[in-house]
Amino acid sequence: PLPFLSCISPSTPGTERNPTFVEDVSAALKNNKRKEVAVMCATGGTLETTQERLAQRKAAAPMGEWGNASRSLMAIYDLKTNGFQNVIHLDGGYAQWARDFRSDVV
Repeated sequence: PLPFLSCISPSTPGTERNPTFVEDVSAALKNNKRKEVAVMCATGGTLETTQERLAQRKAAAPMGEWGNASRSLMAIYDLKTNGFQNVIHLDGGYAQWARDFRSDVV
């Protein structure tokens, strides 16, 4: 089983970054920055623009012209800038997954 690591600080409420997140991930992967790392959060964020999402008839979530920031995208940024090479993102987060696929799995 894969470990669950939080990019949010366990000692502060809200969205304060976990200062040891990158080190925690590195330790969990035994310092192998080529291993696949899947990152997700509740909302997931997206790099797609609102127009792209509407064109694909995906759920319209409040987002900006250039996408929607999220904790998972911030975590990916931290991992990529620290040399992790195989980082994937669950676009739309758990909420989108639950809308799209959850009924198929349960």
